[in-house]
Amino acid sequence: MDMFAKLRHKYPGAISGRSETVRGTEYLWIQDDSGQILGIPSKQITKEEAGLLLTLFTVPTEANFNLSHSQRLWHAYLHDEACLPVTSWQMIRFIHLHLSNDDFSLSDFEEAITSLVSDDSILVWTDSMRGVLIQHLSEDSLGTSELFQLLDTLESDFYVRLRLFSGTSHYVENSLRQHFDYEREIFETCAGKLPSAKILDLPRAFPYMLSMGIPENIKVWYINVLIGRVLDDDELISTVKTYIECGSNASHAAKQLYIHRNSLQYRIDKFTERTGLDIRSFDHALTAYLLILISSAV
Repeated sequence: MDMFAKLRHKYPGAISGRSETVRGTEYLWIQDDSGQILGIPSKQITKEEAGLLLTLFTVPTEANFNLSHSQRLWHAYLHDEACLPVTSWQMIRFIHLHLSNDDFSLSDFEEAITSLVSDDSILVWTDSMRGVLIQHLSEDSLGTSELFQLLDTLESDFYVRLRLFSGTSHYVENSLRQHFDYEREIFETCAGKLPSAKILDLPRAFPYMLSMGIPENIKVWYINVLIGRVLDDDELISTVKTYIECGSNASHAAKQLYIHRNSLQYRIDKFTERTGLDIRSFDHALTAYLLILISSAV
């Protein structure tokens, strides 16, 4: 009888994979040299026994947290340079997340977050307290304001503190991994600088990245993903720049541009629709203005 078999005999509630987890049950997860994993219900084991087992075995790697076929494919693509998974999705968004603890069933957490965001979204774990939610974007996808409600619900249900970083929309194409890498780097960098921010997004993070000496490649990437779709529209760029320079005063900006206020509003709405930047908010207006200035010098 091997060691895991003996442990299953000693702890009747022990299981061989996260797909077998019982709702509401917490587990100690261990892995042997052959790669087998075992989850022992925390209530069935003492602290001394847990400490002994953790000296004899290792904690499972991130691959053991991604049990579904889709999770494994996306994990391999994002972290191991495998091929882009075949999907019918056209656009996605990465929502990076950090958890304060993992004292709950990860499968229950996956079920909860995907049901709140969209049933076809995929949560890919980096480890038991970090992961990325790959959200298929559609007309009824959650906005940033709705993420606050999502965060409050999950924190209340699982007694966990969460931090989210909402990336921007991306086409499902070969450059997707680079977008993921840059967004993750930005999140990791800003998380330490903004400890009180529970939800971050690219526009809010940009001024902080800039103040810390943003690498040139990420600076160019920021320009492309946030305002790249409108850079060739000189009239639109000039309108937005003038509007922000006028302190977001629509009447003043319209006079400066010699256009009707309704025409100004139409251009602002067009800019927001094409970039996702709502320049009526300070964070988005600041980032839009900085990117416009930088793009003219790149």
